[in-house]
Amino acid sequence: MPPRRRLSVSVTYPAWLLALVLGVAFLLGTLAVGGTKRTSADLLDRITDQATERMRQAVLGTLSGPRRLSEMNAALISTGQFEVGTFAQMQQLVPTLMIQLRSFAGVSAILVCNERRDTIWVERIADGRTKLAMFRNASGEDCREWILDAQGRFDPDDPIGSFPYRPEDRPWYLAASGGTDGRGWSPLYVWAGSEVLPVVGCGRSVLVLDTDADARSAVVDVGFTVQALSEQLSDIQISPNGQVFIMNASGHLVATGSPEVPTTQGEKILLAGNAPDPLVAGAAKVLADPERTYVDPRGFRHASFATPEGGSYKVSSEDVDVAWGPDWTLVTIIPESDLLAGVRVVQDRLVYSGIAVLVFAGIAGFLLARSIVNPIVALRHTASRIIDGDLEATFEARGGREFLELSDDLEELTRALRERLAMRSALAVAMEVQQHLLPGETPELEHVDVAATSIYSDETGGDYFDFPTQIESISSECDGSTLVAIGDVTGHGIGAALIMATARSALRTRLHSVGDIGTVLTDVNQVLVQDVPSGRFMTLLMLRISPDGSSFRWGSAGHDPPILYDPQRDRFREPDGGGVPLGIVQDHEYEEYAGEFGGPGSLLVVATDGVWETASPEKELYGKDRLRDLLRRHASESAQSIADAIIRELDEFRGSSRPLDDVTLIVLKRR
Repeated sequence: MPPRRRLSVSVTYPAWLLALVLGVAFLLGTLAVGGTKRTSADLLDRITDQATERMRQAVLGTLSGPRRLSEMNAALISTGQFEVGTFAQMQQLVPTLMIQLRSFAGVSAILVCNERRDTIWVERIADGRTKLAMFRNASGEDCREWILDAQGRFDPDDPIGSFPYRPEDRPWYLAASGGTDGRGWSPLYVWAGSEVLPVVGCGRSVLVLDTDADARSAVVDVGFTVQALSEQLSDIQISPNGQVFIMNASGHLVATGSPEVPTTQGEKILLAGNAPDPLVAGAAKVLADPERTYVDPRGFRHASFATPEGGSYKVSSEDVDVAWGPDWTLVTIIPESDLLAGVRVVQDRLVYSGIAVLVFAGIAGFLLARSIVNPIVALRHTASRIIDGDLEATFEARGGREFLELSDDLEELTRALRERLAMRSALAVAMEVQQHLLPGETPELEHVDVAATSIYSDETGGDYFDFPTQIESISSECDGSTLVAIGDVTGHGIGAALIMATARSALRTRLHSVGDIGTVLTDVNQVLVQDVPSGRFMTLLMLRISPDGSSFRWGSAGHDPPILYDPQRDRFREPDGGGVPLGIVQDHEYEEYAGEFGGPGSLLVVATDGVWETASPEKELYGKDRLRDLLRRHASESAQSIADAIIRELDEFRGSSRPLDDVTLIVLKRR
C-alpha cells in the first residue's frame, strides 16, 4: 500500500501555527474583556490592600527600632551596666546615647530619667546635628541645651538655650507610669525645647523598677518625630498620584506621605478630618462613616469618595495591630484613574501583542518553515549529549537568526550550568565543613537528658550550637559540669556561616583560659568587634549545667533567655539577665548568672528566634505561647521526642519543611 501523501511542512507548520495563534488570541481577548468586568472590583481592593500592607510593614520597621532600643537601655540600667543614680553618672552616658542615635536611622531622640527625675536626652535636629538637653532636678534650675560634636562632647559654658521643665508632667513619663508592665507609647505631643518652631513626635517609654525596693529607679524613652516618620512614608511607592497617612484612635494625624502637609497647627495636633489636604480630610471623613465603608475578606477596611473637582478615590485602611505597637490606623488613598490605568494598559497590551503575534506568525510561518526541521534536530542532538553528561558538547549555529541566537543562548546556558554545578559543589563542601563544626552527637549525662537540632534555610547558615568539652576555663574544679552554647548570626547563607565559624573558633580558643561565662563572652566580643563587618552581629547564650542537674550558671549576649518548665508545678520561667549582642559595643562587659533547674522531669529549652518567629502562610508568627503549650503537652516524653515534636509543629505551622530562617534548639530534661 503506497504511503499516504501529506502536505509539506512548509504549508502545514505555518497553517497550524496561525490557527493556534488565532485561537489563543481570541481566548485572551475574551478573557481580557469578560474577566476584567467580573473581577475589576476585587482587583482594585487587592491593589489597595497590598499598598496598605506595604505601608504597615514599613511602619512596623520604624517602630521596632525605638522598641528594641528602649528595651535594651532598660536592661542595661536594670543590670547596672548603665549607672543613672547621679547626675554625673548620667552625663557619662552621653557618648553612648549618641552612638545609639546614629545606629538607628529611624530614631530621633533617646532619653533617660533617674529616680531623682534628673533627665538627659540626645536629639537629632533638623540641620543634621545632634542636640543634648540636661535637666538637674534642683530648685530653680531650668533644662539647658547644647550642640554635641562628632565625639559626643559639648562645652558646658556654651549652652544654646534653656527652658522650664518638669519631667513628671511630660507624656513620656506618664506613658511609662501608666502603661502595661511599665511600657507604653506616648501620645503625639510637642517635644520640649527652646526652638521657636515646635517639634512633634512620640516614643516608646519603659519604666525600670528597682527589684529590691519596688521603687521607681529610672524611665527610658526612645522616640521619633512626626516629620521623620512622614519622610519615611514619602519613600513608599503607592501609585503615581496616591497618598498615605497615619491617624491615631482619636482621629488625630500622626504622619502623612507628603512632608509638606502639616500635621499640626501651632502646637495643636490636627484632626485628620480637618487636615488642609483635601484627600487626607476626605478619606478620614469617609472612614468615620460606617455606612460608607466595608471590610473585605482579608480584613482591610475600604471606602470611596469624590472631590469637588470630580476625582474619584479608593481608600484602604488597616490597624498597626501588634500587641506592642501604638493604636494607629494606616490609610492609603489611590485615584481610581491610577488603578484603572493599569487594567487598561493590560487590555491594550493584550490586543497589540495578539496583533503582533498574528503578523509575525503569518510571515515567519511561510518563510521559515523549511529551515525549522534541520536546526531543531541539530540542537536536539547536542541537547541529548548534554543530558547524557557530556557538558563539553557545543551547539552548532545553523539556520536563521533566531536559531543562531538560540544556539548562543543554549551555549551560554551550558556554560552557566557548568558554573552552577561548580558552585553547588563548592556549596556542598562549605555545607559539609559547617556541619562538621556542629556537634555530631549530644552528650550522654547521668542526670540530664539532652537533645539538639539545627535546620538551615540555605545550604549554610548562621545558627550555632555546641557542647564544648574545655570547660576548665569556667569551672576551675573540673567538677563534671556540662557546657552548652547556642547562637544566632544576623541573616543566613555564606556570610552568616563565616561569622558563625569565626565566633566558634574564638569561643573554643577562649575556653583554654580561666574565667567565668561573663568573662568568656566579654573576650569573644572583643574578637568579633574587630572581625565582624559593621551592621552584622551575633547573639550567644552559654549555660553550664551542674553535674547533678539541679542548677546552672548562664550568660547571654543579646540572646533570648532559656525557657524553664516545671511540670510538677505547671510553671514556666524565663530568667532575667544578659547584655547586648556580640560585635556591636567594643568594651561591653558581660555577667554570669545563676539559676535553678527544678525537680525531676523539669525542662530547659534554648533556641534561636527562627523557632518563635516562624510565620504561617497568613504571616502569623508561631510565638512563644504556642511553644509553651507544646512543652506542657509533651513534658512527659524524652528530650529528643520533645525536639522532634517542636520541628514537626513548626513544619505544619508554616506549611513547609523548609524554613525561611535558620531554626536551632536544644532541649534539656532533668532525669
